[in-house]
Amino acid sequence: MCDVYHADLSKEIRSAVYQEWVQGGVKILVATSALGLGIDYGHVRFVFHQGQSRSLMDFSQESGRGGRDGLEARSVIFTSKRLREECEWIEKKEEE
Repeated sequence: MCDVYHADLSKEIRSAVYQEWVQGGVKILVATSALGLGIDYGHVRFVFHQGQSRSLMDFSQESGRGGRDGLEARSVIFTSKRLREECEWIEKKEEE
């Protein structure tokens, strides 16, 4: 019912998880940005973000995975000051 998708998985496992999701065997997919651009699966109703996206463009891309079939979809951000502080190293690394 639920699975994960991230860059540390092998290409074969990512492909199998993606196919299960598209075919409806996986109802909830917990994914990093490794799910990537070009994913066009229309039945996404909710996109939950843990922490804020790195940029407005990233947020737009991530949220845009919902509602591609023209039906209503929601994008929800869960964040906190502590989480933001813990993730500052990512922004500093990207600036370099």
